[in-house]
Order: sequence, then structure tokens, then C-alpha cells
Amino acid sequence: MDRPAANVKWQTAINLEAKTCSPKTLKNAWGLIKSALKENGITPNVVLPSVGKTPMPWLTPEQIPIFLEAVKGKSCELPALLGLCSLRRSEIFGLDWSDIDLEKKVIHVHAATVMSEDGPVHKKTTKTNASTRTVPIIIPRLTELLTAVEDKNGPVCTCFIGTPYHQIINVCKAAGLPEVGMHGLRRSFASLGYHLGLSELEIMSIGAWNDFQTVHEFYLYLSEADRQKSADKLTSFFSNCL
Repeated sequence: MDRPAANVKWQTAINLEAKTCSPKTLKNAWGLIKSALKENGITPNVVLPSVGKTPMPWLTPEQIPIFLEAVKGKSCELPALLGLCSLRRSEIFGLDWSDIDLEKKVIHVHAATVMSEDGPVHKKTTKTNASTRTVPIIIPRLTELLTAVEDKNGPVCTCFIGTPYHQIINVCKAAGLPEVGMHGLRRSFASLGYHLGLSELEIMSIGAWNDFQTVHEFYLYLSEADRQKSADKLTSFFSNCL
């Protein structure tokens, strides 16, 4: 702290800090220091430890039926099933009853509700152009829940935007499932689509992902059963070569 910034051996400092904290913590801390240095014309060339990507939780195809049974009748069931249909939290809370077409069994997504410092803010647009889309209602129980609502006016989900996340976590805990939260159900949709043989384009179209890289890196998780099937196919091929 008592040295002129230009005289500090920043790579040495980074190497020492790397022994006391995680790569992500170090990266965040260096981001702050780097900005301050740059403002003063100091641009050291340093190498940071690589930050590994931690897989986010999702439900495997085998776990989804368990979740559906566990969440049945809970106050968070409606937003949970909408999440399993690929909707983001902002899209779920941006839905109005005029967006629900039960006759054609589709949901028209074209608005979003997001959190701000002052509370929930409703926007007339979605996160991206691709996010404005028509999503099929693929879960019979969801059709049943939507049909049963008598007052079909105003927002589809009327609870506070942050409430379902904690409720879904509690449902998962009680059922011994990965604690997926809201966005984990969206990941589960993509994983299920891959498991059932949907093409990447089909998954991207329904879920409104913009590029293949995002789908590959974050959403197309293979279950252990799928991995084993792939391994069995490869083993069978080489066995037939002998």
C-alpha cells in the first residue's frame, strides 16, 4: 500500500494472492485494480489463473417425473411448469392471460418483468429479438392448471417475482433432487430435448437461445444414462471390428 503503483510487481502480487483465494475471486479483485491503474496510465501485462466453469444444477430426464409429482399442488407449481417449458423467470412474470391460447395450446412470449432497485419493472419487450416467440404448452398438467383458473385477466403469475425460486429449492430439497431453482428448470428443458432427440435448432427455437455455443456450454447436459448409451454404442462398434 505504501509503494507507488508503477513500481509494484503485479504478477508477483497476483501469484501470492492466488495461494489464498479462488481464481474467480482473484479475477474480480484484479478487475477493480486494473481499472484504477488504467485510469492512471498504468497497464501491466499479467496472467491470471484460469477460472473453471462450475456446472449449474439441472434435472435429468429420470428426475423430472419425480419433480413433477413433488411440486404438484404447491403454490409454485405454475411458474415451475412454465420454466420446464423453457421460459425465463422474466418471461414467466411478463405473461398476461391474453398471451395464453389454450385452444391451440401455445404461449405467446413478447414481454418481460425484471427486478430493479425499486422492485419489479414490466417491459413490453423480451431479452432478445429471438425471445419474442410462441412456445408450445408441452406439459398436460400445465394445461390443466391454466384451464382451472377462473379469473383470466391480468398477469398469469401474481406472486412476488422472487418467491417461486425459494419454493422450488425447498421442493427439490424435500424430494432429494438437485436444487435447480427457476433457471435450472429451463436448463432441464434443454437437456430433456436433447435426450429425446430434438435437434439443436429445435431446442434453440423453443427456448430462444441465440447461438449454438450458449446451448453447448450451458444447456445441453447429458444424463449418466445417455452417456452410458453413447459409450455402449462405441464399444459395440469396436467389438464388431474384431
